[in-house]
Amino acid sequence: MPSSRKDSKPGLGRRLADGVMTLGVMILLGGLVSAFVVVAVFLVSPVEGRQKPVPILQSASAAPVRTAEPFAAPPPRAADPRQIAVVPPPPVRSRAVDEEGYIRHWAVLAPVPLEKAMSGATEIHREQLRGEAKAGAKLEEKVKAGGRELAWRKHEAPEYFIDFKALVAGDRSDDAVAYAVCTLISKDERRNLKLQMGSNDQAKVYLNGKPVVCVEKSRTLEKGKDAAEGLTLRKGENHVVFKVINERNNWQGCLRFVDAKGEPVRDLEVALATP
Repeated sequence: MPSSRKDSKPGLGRRLADGVMTLGVMILLGGLVSAFVVVAVFLVSPVEGRQKPVPILQSASAAPVRTAEPFAAPPPRAADPRQIAVVPPPPVRSRAVDEEGYIRHWAVLAPVPLEKAMSGATEIHREQLRGEAKAGAKLEEKVKAGGRELAWRKHEAPEYFIDFKALVAGDRSDDAVAYAVCTLISKDERRNLKLQMGSNDQAKVYLNGKPVVCVEKSRTLEKGKDAAEGLTLRKGENHVVFKVINERNNWQGCLRFVDAKGEPVRDLEVALATP
């Protein structure tokens, strides 16, 4: 006997609704899977790869981007003057003697008056300056000599000789004494040297505190008029004191060292002591 109930089929609207729901579920599941994959990749990727700088696009009319100013160190604290060591100035040095070996750079003390007129021959053997053989000449330092107070002054002779009369222009030049002092600096010890001296009038030379040549006569200036042989310049400093007396008229003196062959010793430096 045939059944009276018929199998009913869903309508078109119901089928469309079921399809849309199924599609939505699939899309949701796909999105969740994609999000899970992205998160997993982000977590396992290196940190450096995630910190790439982002370029800043800036128009020409935009204000410039200000950068941080560099750190400025604080100014140094002023030193306590009580803790600053006082260093004496170095000696004044010239480049060398001249081409003929003559010394042109001196510390000069003049004029020192003689006690008696025309007494150069005897006064050359007396000390007008105490301890003259080792006279420590410091530029601008004042000392007493011959009853006067005088200052050592720097002198660079324009020629091979010292013109003491021109140096003391306006002061006493007759019956007077002048002292010229310097330190010769030699790179090496130099033996068997000859010291050549010329003077107007009487003169004496001390080398490292010892007299090496002395002239008692009144005369005119001549190069190499008198000499002391067999001398040694030690390595380093050598102290020279040149004493010249004038009785009348011109007042001059010249000094140099030559070797055994008569060749001038040029590789010498001249130093003058400062206060």
